This record gives sequence, C-alpha cells and structure tokens, in this order.
Amino acid sequence: EEIRKGVSGIEAAKELEPIPKELEPLAQEARKFKSVEEFVKSFGIERGARGGMDVSSGEAGRGVYAYVKNPQMQKYYTQEGETLLSIKPKEGAKIVDLTKELDNLVAFAKKDVHEFAQARKGEFYVEPKVNKQNIQRFPQQIQTYLKNNYPDASAYIVPHSGYNLPTGKQVIITKPENFYSIPKSQLTDFYNQVVGEKPEIAK
Repeated sequence: EEIRKGVSGIEAAKELEPIPKELEPLAQEARKFKSVEEFVKSFGIERGARGGMDVSSGEAGRGVYAYVKNPQMQKYYTQEGETLLSIKPKEGAKIVDLTKELDNLVAFAKKDVHEFAQARKGEFYVEPKVNKQNIQRFPQQIQTYLKNNYPDASAYIVPHSGYNLPTGKQVIITKPENFYSIPKSQLTDFYNQVVGEKPEIAK
C-alpha cells in the first residue's frame, strides 16, 4: 500500500510539473487545438536521430538535417531505439523551399563549381557535374545562394535522393533557436499536461 501511494505521488508530481519558460509559447499554441491529434498533426517536420544534430542543442555552424513527413524516409533514417523528433517552426521562422526554384539554384551552383575548376586548371581536379538530383551534395554553393537571396532563412528545403534511399524532401535547419523540438513520443503528454492540468509557468 505504501509503495502504491508512493508511485501515485510520483505520477501526480509529474502531472503538475511546471512548463519550462522556453516552451510556454508552444503551450499557448497547444491550447488553440481541440484535440491532441490536431496538435500532433501541426508538427509538419520530423527527423530521426541519425539525420544530424539534435535541433534542441543549438550547436552553431553544423545545420540540422530533418525531413518532411515521409514514411519511407522514416523507415530508412530511423532505427529501432532511436528518437524521432517532431519539429515545429516558431513564429517568424522563415523556411525557404528551394525545390521550387531548382533551375536557378542549379544554374548558380554549376557556375560556381565551374569557376572553381577553372581556378584549379592544370592541377589534377575533375569538375563535378551538378544537377537537380545531386544538388544536395553542394552545400557550399547552396549556402552562398541563400546568403545572396535569403539571408534571414531559418531553414531550407532541398530534394534528397541517393544511397538507395527513396526520393524525398529534406529540411536543413540553419537557426535551431527558431524551432521547437520535442520527441514524438512526448507530444501527447505535453498536450495533455497543458490542456488538462494547465500547470504554472516555471520561474
């Protein structure tokens, strides 16, 4: 009986844990949804632990690899026991879909790669071919293109294929601080905590 009471006390304490201040804006948004299913569905981007660094770590200069919801991509990227993060942009985060302007991006990358090859003329250097299928393999050219056209981008979307993976859209997050990141398994608990108990905000 004492053990049962102890366990119940722990569970009650969990339910009443205050929401971290950094997640309060997300809690306010959660209250706008009529069901947990709608709230979970609002997270349009997911990523497996193998896809890059954790978006919540905020490490600079590396980028975060994510992918638009795609069961096939999840199958290849997420192994048993790995965390599947649900990622949601904060208000003001700018996501640039470069798949809608691939012709311009590829043309820019080709020119940049060619100029670099010409500068190395006479050396043992083979100019790589750039096309719509392999544009993701030219991150330096993509970054320069973004800097020239979208300097305030929080993330960008490019096509992903290769290594026997199915074609899909991959999101590279350049400003992790502009995104919420929660393990998919915790979304339901978070919603129930916010909408059910409405705990106080952490100080």
